[in-house]
Amino acid sequence: MFDLANLQSSTTMHRTGTGQWFSETLATFGLLFVIFGGLRARPEAVPALVGLCITGAYWFTSSTSLANPAVTSARGFSNTFAGIYPGHIPVFFAMQLIAVGIGHMVPSKLFAAPSLPAESRQARQTGYRGSGLALHTGRKNATMGGQDPKKTVCQGVPPNACTSSSCQLD
Repeated sequence: MFDLANLQSSTTMHRTGTGQWFSETLATFGLLFVIFGGLRARPEAVPALVGLCITGAYWFTSSTSLANPAVTSARGFSNTFAGIYPGHIPVFFAMQLIAVGIGHMVPSKLFAAPSLPAESRQARQTGYRGSGLALHTGRKNATMGGQDPKKTVCQGVPPNACTSSSCQLD
């Protein structure tokens, strides 16, 4: 590694063909799938998930998971086993763009926020649940759906049965 020249051009010719290109599409799509899924489920875990995904994809794809145009370009300037012949780089870019297109359609639909029924949307807007119970906000001066801020906000009891122990005056 330390004996190599700083600026090289790769002569690695074996990173080409439909198998390599398909695996690059798969690796890029997999990375996007992991990112979107992680953002939906546990956003704080996304950096670790990306690292695990790239590590795994390096081993299970024949293209060694470039999944990133910057990495793809850089590998064109590395005359090692991981290098890519510069003439093959545009096809890898094209495969990554195809994966981004697929990755935009599929994960965005799979990991979209669930749509609420009309009753739930109305309850969120008015501040009341479908059972007719008031929603406790836990904050002072919070208004509920445009109501008078001087009204009480009850915790888990019908609005007309509010007692001083379970209510908070806004």
